[in-house]
Amino acid sequence: MSSSQLVVSQAVIAKVFSVSTRTIQRWHDEGFPRREDASYDIAECVAWALERERAEQQPRSDEEAYYAALARKTAAQADKAELELAERRRQLIPVAVHERRCAAFAERANALIAAIPGRWAPHLLKIKTVRQAQARLRPLVQELLQEQAGGADDVGVA
Repeated sequence: MSSSQLVVSQAVIAKVFSVSTRTIQRWHDEGFPRREDASYDIAECVAWALERERAEQQPRSDEEAYYAALARKTAAQADKAELELAERRRQLIPVAVHERRCAAFAERANALIAAIPGRWAPHLLKIKTVRQAQARLRPLVQELLQEQAGGADDVGVA
């Protein structure tokens, strides 16, 4: 064994791959590299696992490649048809419409927030305690929220 090899037991190699020792035995039947002394070289085992993964990811023949591509195309066409149907049913809206609605909502919220000092200052002039200020601000905040909610109905498709 060279100094660059890391050779381990079946229990350790199972932990390395986060599998059971039974899985390691099954993999051995599939070609998982095991040394004559029943130990495992980690580098060889990792290389085997990577090659096995690559092989599983690639179609095994031109015919399989064709059918895999056909399946992807069919799935994409089905996805497209579902989106078109959802749009016709008005379950979806174009991104541009959504962006306009969000911008209008934000503009209205900004305007309402910017108006707070002028609208609320007269209500706060004679307040002496924090509790009194909170009590006076609660209905004003509710009024602001109701105005914003009412304005949201005005934001339509442009």
